[in-house]
Amino acid sequence: MYTNHVKKKIEDMHLQERIAYGYKKVIILMMISGLLSIDKLSYTAISDEEHLVFSAITDDGTNLDDETINAMLELPAEVIGDCPTDFAALNQLRQQGLAQRQRLAEENNKQYYLAECDKLDAYSEDLKEGLQHDLKDLKKLIEEKKKAFRASTSLPLAEMLDMKDEINKLEVKYKKMRRNLCVREDEIDEEKERLQDEVRQKLQDRCTTGHIMTIGFEIV
Repeated sequence: MYTNHVKKKIEDMHLQERIAYGYKKVIILMMISGLLSIDKLSYTAISDEEHLVFSAITDDGTNLDDETINAMLELPAEVIGDCPTDFAALNQLRQQGLAQRQRLAEENNKQYYLAECDKLDAYSEDLKEGLQHDLKDLKKLIEEKKKAFRASTSLPLAEMLDMKDEINKLEVKYKKMRRNLCVREDEIDEEKERLQDEVRQKLQDRCTTGHIMTIGFEIV
């Protein structure tokens, strides 16, 4: 049981301090009245999202946060009269809440897009590095074959000719790979752009809002 001293201490607190002191206990002790509105925001982009946006303002103009609203909605309630009709301040709060929720959804989409771009960039760079690595390996092999050829003067001429033919074939292959490298890198870049376009198409967002209800409340 609260003493009169504790009640007076709570009554003297600012509303936010009262909230911090203990939601349900404070709400039960203190008389709070105002307006509560519920809106639905539907957002379609990467996936379909639906969010309920709660807005509440007290008669003295204090905006209630989500935690306070959730605690308030857990209390038993009954309908005792008509809802007040002055919604100007509440409507402004509603629009702010909807805009904030939409910005959050858009920010999530942006982070998804940036992450996908990083993945595609890394993927394309890995492919290019793989092509360049194969070219370097072939060049190294040719150099080793040439070194072995220069050291093979004691071998029969027929064997030396076979070694030289092998080197010539490897050099032709190397030149072809080097020419194809730029072509293949362009193809990789084009594929990356195509995949990024697919991601951009998924991010064509559509946002709709719908008002569910507005009620007046009084906690006694």
